[in-house]
Amino acid sequence: MPLLPANALDRVLTWNDFSRRTLPTPAPGVFAIAAQTAVGLNLGPLRLVPLPGSGPRRFRISAEPSVTVNFDRARSWVAAFLFGWPRAEQDALLGHEQTHYLIGALLARDLFRELAVLQRRDYPSTAAGLQEIRAVQAHFGQALMQAVHDKYDRDTRHDPVHHPMAQSLWTGTVQAARQFDQPLRDYLGRARLLP
Repeated sequence: MPLLPANALDRVLTWNDFSRRTLPTPAPGVFAIAAQTAVGLNLGPLRLVPLPGSGPRRFRISAEPSVTVNFDRARSWVAAFLFGWPRAEQDALLGHEQTHYLIGALLARDLFRELAVLQRRDYPSTAAGLQEIRAVQAHFGQALMQAVHDKYDRDTRHDPVHHPMAQSLWTGTVQAARQFDQPLRDYLGRARLLP
């Protein structure tokens, strides 16, 4: 099984996907974070098994890897005061949160693809195979996802309305990686959004 759910890259968020939080309405001119998107990924089990007839003994990943994208509704929230904002500002923030989701989905896709490459290799030992699997997980996994989300929020200052240029650059770059089916990390690097 590959990237799950099958429509992960096409999911469009609405405010109904988010839990609601009753937070104090910020005073005029005071910034407050009004929403948060939590996206995780889960890697399906990977087993290294002996290749039949290999001599000396070689090992290979036994089945196609699977990576699941999880939109975490319990940890994704929207402040109730947001719904008193003008519709354009609500939509801008929802677009910001959609980009957070898509960052997670694209990094999960990229992790799956790298693991699929490892599936075609064989290894002299299970330890050698596990070492490569762990290296791919470290390069594409949850830590990278969090670092990208953090950089995105620093660059846009969590505020797509007052920082539209930074928001546009991030959204355009993330959407291009999706549209042209290219690794997100590469696109972010070319746009100088990641080192």
